[in-house]
Amino acid sequence: MEVKNLEIKDKIPNKTVFFDGVCNLCNYWVQFVDKIDNKKIISLCHLQNSLGIKMQEEIFKNNRVKNLSTIIFYFEGKIYLKSTAVLKVMSLTSNKLSFFYKFLLFLPTFFRDFCYDIVGRTRYFFFGKSNECQIPNKNILSRFIHEI
Repeated sequence: MEVKNLEIKDKIPNKTVFFDGVCNLCNYWVQFVDKIDNKKIISLCHLQNSLGIKMQEEIFKNNRVKNLSTIIFYFEGKIYLKSTAVLKVMSLTSNKLSFFYKFLLFLPTFFRDFCYDIVGRTRYFFFGKSNECQIPNKNILSRFIHEI
């Protein structure tokens, strides 16, 4: 999906992951990405901050997503959602996981996203939820986009 709103587009660093800052599973995944992203090319943003909210508004405006309990990845002017977002991030950050990434790409998107949605609906039950966005540790704090 192309980003149409130039105001938002100009404020989003290339290779930015938007995620639910109160979701423990999402926060674990971000910490994992930080460990495998040796070049530190991925920027991070909570869906709950002002840029995250504007990104969601852009997606809702296009009527492509009705429920946004997902990871969003902004890369080269495009928005990737759900399993495709996760796989795109993994492909850019780790050569060791490239076989796994390529294998999963053979699966149809509707099947990958179906599995992703099951995890998305049950993530708070199994992994818990914080009352507010977690404060990242100081090692990855510099990679966070806090506000626009």
